[in-house]
Amino acid sequence: MKMMQSIGHGAGIFLLFSGAAFSSEGGKDVPSEVGVSFTQVGLERDMWFDGEKSPLEWRCRAVLFIPDRWGFWNPSNAERQFMEAVDSTGRELSPVRFDLGRMDQSRDRGISYMEIEGFAPSLPSPGAEWVRLKGLLRVPVALIMDSPVYVLPLRKGASVLIPLPGNEKGNTGKLEDVVASDDRPMGMLYFKDFTWTRKDGKKTFSVTVCLDVDTPFYLDEFQLLDEKGKLLSAGMDSYSSSGNDNSIIWETALEFSVAKEMENIGIRLRYRGEPEHVSVPVDVKLGMGGEIRKEPEKREERRNG
Repeated sequence: MKMMQSIGHGAGIFLLFSGAAFSSEGGKDVPSEVGVSFTQVGLERDMWFDGEKSPLEWRCRAVLFIPDRWGFWNPSNAERQFMEAVDSTGRELSPVRFDLGRMDQSRDRGISYMEIEGFAPSLPSPGAEWVRLKGLLRVPVALIMDSPVYVLPLRKGASVLIPLPGNEKGNTGKLEDVVASDDRPMGMLYFKDFTWTRKDGKKTFSVTVCLDVDTPFYLDEFQLLDEKGKLLSAGMDSYSSSGNDNSIIWETALEFSVAKEMENIGIRLRYRGEPEHVSVPVDVKLGMGGEIRKEPEKREERRNG
C-alpha cells in the first residue's frame, strides 16, 4: 500500500472550455458545455508505508464536466493517453500520462463530473514559472436515458423479470427502445429489504432496490414513482460484481413518505447508452503557485502607455 506525499503544490482553477462545441468520433454532436478545468498542479511523490519513496513527479489534476442527460462512460480497462509538456524555459518534460480507466465520477445539480490526473516523471527546470500542457483527450461519454416504468407491489421480496433497455446501437431513449428479439437480455428487479413506519399521519417507507444483470448494462440510478408518475425518491448507492465481468448486482437504499395508502410502486431505471469518444483539445499554461500573472514588463508598458 502507498500514500501520496505532496511537495508544495499550488491550487487554482484553469477553465479551458465553456460553450465550445465538440463532435464525437461517431459523428454525433455532444452538448456545447463539455469542458475541463485544471484544479491542482505541483510536484508529488508516492510514499510507501515501509518508508520507501517513489521518485518525485510533476502532476496535475483536472475535472471534466458535461451537462445532464450526458454522463461519462467508465471503461473497465485503463485508457492511457499522453500530452506534450514544455516549461517556460523551453525544457520539454516527458509526455504527461493520463489514465482514463475506472475514473471517479459524481453528479451535482444537473452536471456530471469526472476527476482525472496527469503524471510526468521528468521535472520542470528549477526556475520555470509555468508548464504548458498541449494535446487531445479522448473522453468516453454516453447519453443518459430512461427506461419504461416497471410496477412492483410494496412488499419485501417483490420481483419482476424485465427486458434490459438500451442494449442495441442507435437507442434514442424512447420508451419503445427495448430489445425486441426473442433472446433479448433480461434482468431481475426486486426489493431486497422493505420496512415502514407511520409518523404525523404519513407512512415512511424504507426499501432496498436491486437489479441483477448478466449482460453489460450501466445503471445510473433507480427512480421510485407513485401511481400518478410523481417522483418519490431516487439514487444509486453501489454495485457488486461476481467472477463473471458481466454479472452485476446494482443496489440502493431509498426512503419516501406518502399521505395515502399505496399497494404498488413504479420503478424507472436511468441508464447510460452506447459510449461515444469525444475529442477535447487542451492547450493551457499551469503555474506552480496558482494562477499565472502577467509578466512585469507588460504591466509596466501598460502603465507608461
